[in-house]
Amino acid sequence: MERKCPLRNPDVVVRKEKDEALLFDPSDGNMMCMNSTGIFVWDECDGKSSAEEISRKIEEEFEVSSEVAEKDCRSFLEELEKSGFIGYAF
Repeated sequence: MERKCPLRNPDVVVRKEKDEALLFDPSDGNMMCMNSTGIFVWDECDGKSSAEEISRKIEEEFEVSSEVAEKDCRSFLEELEKSGFIGYAF
């Protein structure tokens, strides 16, 4: 089974302010605002951690159920991928 790990797009510019961040892709002008959970997921998109591993870390960090962590993580990763902010390393 292949291990698919989210990987940040190196061209994306990130601006973090306290519990919020802004992603900006200069190649297409795409932008996205993130809260502290989004920042946590973004920081974990290093091409080494799978979505399942990131979900477990969310569960621990934010003290939520595994179901909530997995659902929210997958949804956010899909949004990041659709917007071109991440790809996947295998």
